[in-house]
Amino acid sequence: SNSSSTSGSCDITIAKVKQVQPGMDLAAVEAILGKGRKDTSYTAGSETNDGYLWCGGAGSGSFNAPSVEITFVNGKASIVQPFNIEAN
Repeated sequence: SNSSSTSGSCDITIAKVKQVQPGMDLAAVEAILGKGRKDTSYTAGSETNDGYLWCGGAGSGSFNAPSVEITFVNGKASIVQPFNIEAN
């Protein structure tokens, strides 16, 4: 990985994101991407949905920052959404 110290620095690459497979639990995903932080959680019927964020800042002005949002359904990765992640 390059060592450019930009304010929106993120050491996650598309190659890493592609290693994340649906059905993985949080521990397996964090083994690939590092520690994430839970930013959303809701329950619908028998489904618990937890959204975790890697990189990226919170709040306005962070929309162009690289980040990865992963939705876990009942503890298993379901939706993986990379934003502005470099293909390096």
